[in-house]
This record gives sequence, structure tokens and C-alpha cells, in this order.
Amino acid sequence: MDDVIPNRRTTYDWVIEIISFLGIIATCIPVFFYNKMGKDVSFPIHYNLQGKADGWGDRTFLFILILIAIALYVYLTFSEKFFKRFLYPVKIDEQNALSIYRIGILLRRHVKLFVMLIFAYMSNSFLYQALSGDIEQPYSFIFTWLLGLLMGSVVFFFIRMQTSK
Repeated sequence: MDDVIPNRRTTYDWVIEIISFLGIIATCIPVFFYNKMGKDVSFPIHYNLQGKADGWGDRTFLFILILIAIALYVYLTFSEKFFKRFLYPVKIDEQNALSIYRIGILLRRHVKLFVMLIFAYMSNSFLYQALSGDIEQPYSFIFTWLLGLLMGSVVFFFIRMQTSK
């Protein structure tokens, strides 16, 4: 089993990688507006159940959000190389090793994709709210959908692993 290596990236894998990278770039967009904001501008840092901001922080919070997103992107990108160390929900043997490893890598890529899109949405909605003074998150259904897709992909790939025995 030590010599089992999943296939190289397919076109689908590259599309996921490119969209994930564009997500991290989109997360950094608010930095270009940093000097256009006043020093007294506050960013929403907490929302209530109705999607309205009820906690505000300094504009430096934006950099913390971006740094967390970049750290997660780097971690999720480089951790794919250690696919044999992932925690799999099934026992890996000679027959299923290749397919399980491939599914595990796909799961990691999908998690990265949706996490980067969530961070891009959050940083840009924070920028919008800071500049407009609006307390409601714009297009809050997008966040709900992205979170649902993130959780759904985890469930989907776990089911695929279970049926791929």
C-alpha cells in the first residue's frame, strides 16, 4: 500500500484549484480600500441569528481575517501531499487504497474551495458594511449556501468512501 499514489490532477481538480486561488485573491480585495476608509471605520465581527451585525471591531480586524484565510489556504494546499495521514472513516486495504486516497484528496480540495469562497464573501461583505454603515449582511443567503455546500461535500465524500469499500 505504500506505493499507491492517486492519479495526477484532472481538469476538474485544476478548476477547483483555480477557483480556490481566486477566492483567496478576492479575500484580499478589501486591502486595496484600506486607505480609503477612515481610521474610525468599524468592521462587523459578530452577527445575530437574523444576520445583523451586533459586534463591531477595529479595521485591523480585516487583516486578521485575511491572514487566517491565507494560512488555511496554504495549509490545505500543502496537506494534500500527506494524503496517507488523513483520518479516513474506512479501513484502507490493497483493494480500496487508490480510490479512498483519491476521494480523500478530493474532499480536501472541496473543503478548501468552499472555505476560500466563505472567506472571500465575509471579507467583502465586511468591507461593504464598513463603507456603507449598513448593519445587515448583504446577500446573506450566499453565506448560507456556501456553508451548506461545505457541509454537504463532507457528507457526500464520506458516503463515497463508505460505498467504495
